[in-house]
Amino acid sequence: MLKQILCSIMVGTAILGSTALVLAAETAPIPGVISPRYTDLNTRSIDLSYSSGKINCSLRLTAYKTSTEISGTLTLTGSDGSEYSWDIDGIGSVRISKSVTATADEYTLTFSGYCGSDDLYLEKSATR
Repeated sequence: MLKQILCSIMVGTAILGSTALVLAAETAPIPGVISPRYTDLNTRSIDLSYSSGKINCSLRLTAYKTSTEISGTLTLTGSDGSEYSWDIDGIGSVRISKSVTATADEYTLTFSGYCGSDDLYLEKSATR
């Protein structure tokens, strides 16, 4: 393996006429930290909470441009098999808040859709 690397370096040096060698180590991602970069989406917020026997859901999406199309489906799924879905469509920004009677001890709220050219998948969970 070392011979192959040295041969590759020598051939590269012969072709490029340079004796400089640069080695870079790949940095490992930090566990639990996800920082997506969006082209069209400026801000995003998804929230889920229990209050007075209800489960409260909210979604806020804002594009950089007021002319950007935003579309998708907001889905609330309960651990008891209950499911609610809402179609989301807007231009430039969307805001939606929904409350339903809580029948399960655990819920997951997901948004799957897009904002301009950005594909989006957002998720939030709550336990009573």
